[in-house]
Amino acid sequence: MKKVLISLFFLAFAGGCTVATIDSEPEQDPAFGSSEDDLRVNCRAACKGKKNKLVCLLKCRAGKMPCGDNFCGQSEYCCNDSCGTCVGFDEVCTQQICECNSDDDCRTLSNYCGGCSCEGLPDEQANPVCDEPLVTCFVNPCMGKQAACVAGSCVAQ
Repeated sequence: MKKVLISLFFLAFAGGCTVATIDSEPEQDPAFGSSEDDLRVNCRAACKGKKNKLVCLLKCRAGKMPCGDNFCGQSEYCCNDSCGTCVGFDEVCTQQICECNSDDDCRTLSNYCGGCSCEGLPDEQANPVCDEPLVTCFVNPCMGKQAACVAGSCVAQ
């Protein structure tokens, strides 16, 4: 049992000195393990393959569990890693596959297959195969549009 001794010294207007001592035990989320070594191992495993591993490790060791591109708090768990969705322990978790977590995960595609359209696609997704005649459009269908991640799906808006 670790005890935290916090001593606060401050100078009062009368020149007096006050010392406050607080004994407490840090709360530990069972998902993180019960020791400092468990926490390091669990954080290392949870942050493996993350885009910014250093930030992930720092936040994880501070009590935030990685969840997709998001971090869950002490009173939450990672419901859906592909969407980065955290929910409270007493909340319902919906399992869905998300194409994206942020606008940076998406791109626009000017599609000339059978018509003029602008589509939002995930960065890693290949362009769709065209089985119709290509058309010539007066302007680029994606002119003035940007890719966005809306409710886990890439859209052009």
